Amino acid sequence: MQAVFAFMRKNLTWLVIVAMGLGLLKGHFAPMEFSRVICATAAFIMLYPVMVNFRLEEGFKNIGGVGRVLALTLGVNFVLSPLLAALIAWTMLGSQPLAAAGLLLIGAVPSSGMAIGWLNQFKANVHLGVVLVAANILATFLIVPLLMPVALEHLFRADIEVGSLVIIEKLGFVILIPLTLGWLTRVVLQRMGRGDLPAKNRELLNGVANFGILLVMFLIMSLTDSQSVLSHPHVALLSVPAVAAYYAVMYFVVTRVIRHALAPGEALPFFVTTFLRFHIISLGITIAAFGEIENGIFASVPIIVGLLMQPALASALGRRLARQTT
Repeated sequence: MQAVFAFMRKNLTWLVIVAMGLGLLKGHFAPMEFSRVICATAAFIMLYPVMVNFRLEEGFKNIGGVGRVLALTLGVNFVLSPLLAALIAWTMLGSQPLAAAGLLLIGAVPSSGMAIGWLNQFKANVHLGVVLVAANILATFLIVPLLMPVALEHLFRADIEVGSLVIIEKLGFVILIPLTLGWLTRVVLQRMGRGDLPAKNRELLNGVANFGILLVMFLIMSLTDSQSVLSHPHVALLSVPAVAAYYAVMYFVVTRVIRHALAPGEALPFFVTTFLRFHIISLGITIAAFGEIENGIFASVPIIVGLLMQPALASALGRRLARQTT
């Protein structure tokens, strides 16, 4: 099993493409109607293992003393990034409000638990990363429910009824419930005298999360509405340059902030928690919030594009930054 999960981790991007292709093929011959229970279960398999490995309480406990980098992180993630995503969505996806909503979610939901895994790979300051991620999660709950309905109604003039309470409910499902159950899992293990999760168990959980990603991709593309991606391929084609433009501008901004305002030890935690986005959370929100809307699959298209782009970008640009700051 460990070998299977290691293979999945190394080849996740290609496996996502295969899962999407198989889902589209299955949907062509035997399309699946949207099922809240099935999609929610798949999203939970994707999210829960990530949250078991993440210690939110440590971030809030150690949030003092990092005021400057924390303020810059929140400013980039919840002011600059959503504005940038909204501008690109308005100019490049204005005729497709659901796809625009997906790009806006990319810009509004920053990297979360998985940021710690990237920091471990880069041998960077994990302690600072946990603090920044904890603040990001709290700010996501406060800002995204206000941002999305306003942007959909006033910026994109979309006839889509997704209110703030709906977004809060979906955020609770995709963040709060897995986070709480992850915390309870660690408490139970500690009470049983097993202490923290051994490294091999953490790897196992990461493997389960990757399997969850593949399962979600397969299910999304199996839905009846997903066939509209084949009949309207221009939505996917428009999403690729829009997502690429978002990442290009974000990288320019993030590296300028690092160069002019941060110490070397703060560079990689800032990069990981601003440039990288938590597509799993965004995908969970689109499944829950747009799954029952006609052509709701279009909201997932930019997020899937970002999910395919990000691993290669993170690896190449993060390692380059690591060499420059060490």
